[in-house]
Amino acid sequence: MEWPGETVLVRVVDALEKGIGGALRPWQTRRVAKANVDARIQERLLIEQAELDIADLKAGRKTLDANGKLVRSDTRLLLLQDEHKKTEVQYAQQRSCAAMEFSQSAREAAQAREMQRAVNLKKIALYAEEEAEEIDQQSAGYQQSTAGPPVELDNDWFAKWRAGAQEVSKDEMQRLWGKLLAGEIARPSSYTLHTVDFLSRMSSADAELIARIAPFVTSGGIIKVDDDYFKSQGVDFHDFLYLDELGLINGTVGVGGLQFHLGVNEQNGRSTSSLVAGTHALIFDIGDAAEPVKKLAFDVFALTRVGKEILTLTSILIDMNYMQLICDLGISKGAEEVRMGLLHPDGRQVVNLKTMAIKKVQP
Repeated sequence: MEWPGETVLVRVVDALEKGIGGALRPWQTRRVAKANVDARIQERLLIEQAELDIADLKAGRKTLDANGKLVRSDTRLLLLQDEHKKTEVQYAQQRSCAAMEFSQSAREAAQAREMQRAVNLKKIALYAEEEAEEIDQQSAGYQQSTAGPPVELDNDWFAKWRAGAQEVSKDEMQRLWGKLLAGEIARPSSYTLHTVDFLSRMSSADAELIARIAPFVTSGGIIKVDDDYFKSQGVDFHDFLYLDELGLINGTVGVGGLQFHLGVNEQNGRSTSSLVAGTHALIFDIGDAAEPVKKLAFDVFALTRVGKEILTLTSILIDMNYMQLICDLGISKGAEEVRMGLLHPDGRQVVNLKTMAIKKVQP
C-alpha cells in the first residue's frame, strides 16, 4: 500500500510494524485514517502517561498486582497490615514474606525496564515517521528513480538499531535514532553497522560537541580557515583532538596535517571546482579551460566514514561567516571568482548563484 508523495513514510511504518510489531500500535489505524498529526498527538499523550507510570513504579508509589496491573503501593500495604492483624507472623513466615517481597521488587524492576524500552521505541518511531515525512516533502515534485522496488531493510542492521534505540531515553538522542532509521530506509546502505554502534555509545556531551562543529563541515572536511574564528564559535583544538580520538575526524596529529584537493570540471569554457556545505555549494572559477589546470587545495580535518554518516544526522545550518572565509581563502589560493548557491535536491545542480568573492584586478 503506497500513498503518493509518502513512499519513505510508508516504508518506515512497514519496517517498524514488521520489526517491532504490537509494541507500536496503532500504526495500522493511522495508515488507514491518514490522520498522521492527530494520531501522533494522541500517541504522545499515551506515552506521557506511560512515563509517569514508570516513574511511579520505580519510586515505589505504584506496584504490580497478581494480574500484572499497576496499583497504588499503599493499597497492598493496607492488605498486608490487615493480614498481619489476623494471624501471628512466625519467623519462618517472615523470611518467606521477605523473599516474596524481594521477588516482587525484582519483577517490578524488570517490568519497569521493559516498559521504559517500549516507550523509548515508541518515541523514536514517531521521530522516524516525522523525518520520513520531511524526506518525502523534500522529494515531492522531483523525478524519482524507477530502477526497481525499494531495497528491503537489512535484518541484522535493524536488529542492532533496535537494540541500541530501546536503551535511549533522552529526547535529543532519540531524535538522532529516528533520523538514522528514516535515512537508512530512504537510502539503503547510507549508514554502516559501525555508525549504529557508535551512536549507541555516544553521550549527550558528544552529541553537543558534534552539533557545535557541524556548521563547519563541507564535502572536503572541516577546512582550516582561522583558529581564532573557531574559538570565537566555541570550538578549540582540544575539541578537534577529542573528535579524532572518537574516530570521527583525522588530521589533528602529524607533520603538515591533511589537504583536500578539489576536482576540476569544465563549464562554458571555464575551469571550475565545487565544494558542498549543507544545502549550499561553492563554485570556484579557476581560469580559462584552455590554460593549464590549476587545482585548489585546502588544509583540512578530514572526516572518517563514521564521522560523515553521524554528521548527516545533524540539522545544523552551515555558518555563513565561515563560508565567506572559505571564499576569501579560495581567492588567495588562485581562484578568480567564487559563487555560492543552493544545492538542488538531485545533488547535481546548483541554483540561485551569487558572487561571494572575486579576484582584484591589478592596475
